[in-house]
Amino acid sequence: RGGRELEKWSAGQRASAAGASGALNELIRAAHTSGNLNLSSRSLREIPTALLNWHTPIGDENWWSVMELSKLDLSHNELEGTLPDAIFVPLSVLSVLHIGNNGFTALPQTLTNCSSTLTRLNLTHNRFAALPAWLGALSSLTHLAVDHNGLVALPPSCGLLHGLEVLTASNNQ
Repeated sequence: RGGRELEKWSAGQRASAAGASGALNELIRAAHTSGNLNLSSRSLREIPTALLNWHTPIGDENWWSVMELSKLDLSHNELEGTLPDAIFVPLSVLSVLHIGNNGFTALPQTLTNCSSTLTRLNLTHNRFAALPAWLGALSSLTHLAVDHNGLVALPPSCGLLHGLEVLTASNNQ
């Protein structure tokens, strides 16, 4: 009897995971039309493959109807480490990136692919001990939030962010 209950539980878990994956794909598919993707508070532990393969149509979508991603919110998840390099290679028009309330410790240098378009970067409530020296290359930044990390200082290159209007860095080291 215990074996049957385990099988039912496993089948339920697979169905739940498939449903979650299907829901994510639907959100990403909708973002292919709008250019805005909000995956906040989804208990994500990894970046969805469909996001890494942004220009790959989902289902019966046409490749030419996939818009460039301009706003990405991955906040309030369970993501850790470094965002994958591949995520920023095709995202050359990204203007808003919100990855707060995760466990990130580093940023990939491919984020500089968005240097002329990225205006808002929210890194709050992560585990950054330092920010990369190349941060100053994000020349279009107007808003930078790095509160609640383990930062001791900001990189000197932040002085190159001449358009920066709002910088919040409270509750760090």
